[in-house]
Amino acid sequence: MGACPNGAEPTDLARNTQVVLDVGAIAGSLATLIRAHNPTAYAAFAASLVDINGLCASNPDPPKALTIDDFVQGLSFRSGGVTLPNELLNRYMYDWLVYDVFLVSCVCKPPVVNPALNCLHATNVTIPAGNNQIVPLGTVSIEPAVYDSWIVFGNGDLHFATNLGATFTSGASGAINWFVQFLGSDGQWVDMIRGDAFPVGSHVDREFEISNGLVRLPRLLNTRIRTNFGSAGVLPTLDLCFIPLKAVPPPLPVQDPLPTLPTVPPPVCATEDLCAIVQELSRQLTRVSAEVSDILATVGGKDQLRELGQQTIFGEGQLDLVLGTRAVSVELTTLGPGVYTSALGRPRGLMRAGSIRWGDGVGYSLREFIDAEDFTRLRPQGALTISWQLINGCAGVLRFLG
Repeated sequence: MGACPNGAEPTDLARNTQVVLDVGAIAGSLATLIRAHNPTAYAAFAASLVDINGLCASNPDPPKALTIDDFVQGLSFRSGGVTLPNELLNRYMYDWLVYDVFLVSCVCKPPVVNPALNCLHATNVTIPAGNNQIVPLGTVSIEPAVYDSWIVFGNGDLHFATNLGATFTSGASGAINWFVQFLGSDGQWVDMIRGDAFPVGSHVDREFEISNGLVRLPRLLNTRIRTNFGSAGVLPTLDLCFIPLKAVPPPLPVQDPLPTLPTVPPPVCATEDLCAIVQELSRQLTRVSAEVSDILATVGGKDQLRELGQQTIFGEGQLDLVLGTRAVSVELTTLGPGVYTSALGRPRGLMRAGSIRWGDGVGYSLREFIDAEDFTRLRPQGALTISWQLINGCAGVLRFLG
């Protein structure tokens, strides 16, 4: 619905401007909780700009006061008691701050009314002398946009607004002792506005209350003048218009004090912790990437491998698989004396120049012996690392393929 029934617009000073959110406007107990449990959001909102034109056009609803149940239900935890971001607090804090700016920078628009309705324009009204003399004035049709803006109190009294004007050309000093009356919904004539409330030769907005219990103004109003021991006079013009009460957006809610909750310290992450997290993410991504590649190879299509990286190897060692590895190959570049070859010069086959093993973070696979110049092996499912062992005097290049 919005804070203003007919929409809102910027004040003259705030129009076409931007405003920084004022975190100091948050209720004290609430601000303490937010700073303790969501300091990052608190600091971020303190540096946020709000466009006033857009804010007024959005006509936001006022926020509701936060309860302790709202706050507790908005918290979430992970293992170790570390709080996760509280989206409810973020939303509530933002709504509170923005609405505070709205109250200062925006005003409610008045309803658009029909100029042919809501008004009585009488001319050449003769005011007789004496008491309880009656002068009919006519009827007024009051629009819902005007009527519904008035305030009805619990005892039935009505607070309403008018625009009044009159001119006096005869008996001006004495011709004010009269009342404009209306015929109430209970069939009784009710004094509404005394003559001296009408300004002479001008118009003015004035508000009144009808303190007559449950008597109400009907929407179609029958009006007249009743004299009250006044002198005779003539009113060339008498203007009575019913106007809407100025709409005011509801204030910020009263935030009841919330119980003080223990402050949860932010997690301390050492460099070693961060490295372990990154390595674990890398392992998981490698596994997922390889599984996706295996699926693609299974469902069909031309399976081509490209080199993702390489490493010179000798002796013994172990490496994490490069992200996306689907296979590895080993090219022997140096052969030691312990490698048996054929008698035909450059060997066509080797006799166990070394071996590799796959690791999944828990254990290792059986050895796979490097016994050929073209040594390529597909990565088994779940493999995260590869280790090697080459006999003395052998060296080579380990290539990661994906």
